[in-house]
Amino acid sequence: EFSFDSAFAIYASYVSHGSIVRWFSNNNIENFTSATDQKLFKKQHKDFPFENLDHRMYRKDFLKLKNKNILIEKGLTSLQKRFEGLPDLNFMYKSAYKNSNIQFNKKYDGVVFLHDFFDCVHLYRNMLFDDFYHWIIYLFELISDNNLNIGIKPHPLQIIDSDNVCSDLKKRYPNINWIDSEISNTEIFKSGIKFGLSVYGTVLSELAYHNIIPISCGDNPTSSFSFTFEAKSIKEYKKLIIHHKNLKMPKDYLEQVGQFYFMHYINNSSDVDIEISNDI
Repeated sequence: EFSFDSAFAIYASYVSHGSIVRWFSNNNIENFTSATDQKLFKKQHKDFPFENLDHRMYRKDFLKLKNKNILIEKGLTSLQKRFEGLPDLNFMYKSAYKNSNIQFNKKYDGVVFLHDFFDCVHLYRNMLFDDFYHWIIYLFELISDNNLNIGIKPHPLQIIDSDNVCSDLKKRYPNINWIDSEISNTEIFKSGIKFGLSVYGTVLSELAYHNIIPISCGDNPTSSFSFTFEAKSIKEYKKLIIHHKNLKMPKDYLEQVGQFYFMHYINNSSDVDIEISNDI
């Protein structure tokens, strides 16, 4: 037999890590994960058994802070740096906004920003589809059946297996419009798209910053704000996409984006749940 006071894991989103992390929590064993963007270690809780930060109260918590306008400006200023093409996310060694010198002269109503098919499918609380593959199959069928003018951009850092999935999909759906994954999102945004689709990606707030409608189909860090159109059912998801012209961003969308960025990336950046002894 053995006993311990605390346990540590890298992730909580994969079966190999998530199952044991949940077992620890359910058996009242203090445990921590280290894969979150903003903290060295994050303490796990039964009611939110995920490695990422608990985003459920972001907006309400922000409204309790002082000097809100200063904090919003700080958030927006920090987000603007991302659009300069420098990688500022620890899981992205290459920015999606880096100038690729590849011309983009297509005119799409919307763009699907694909996830890596094998990366953290269940990173957040819920999503409308079983995984990213079922999600994109649904979208391809929707696009084909309704002749929608939508482009598909693969994730710029997807692994080879995910790239192979894209290759198979191109053969299965030859009429779907694909976008080179090396093309900068800046060029795509400038092209005049009206909306963008992602399950939970960082692109949601980036689209909103540029006053482009972000549509999601799962829980994500922006869920407590109203600048993302988060479908709660597949029926609603279809309606949002087909009738995207009826969607309007809230008047204070830019303020909300600043609030979100501050809460998710700045307010939590130096807040570490535990201190690690030098003796470990």
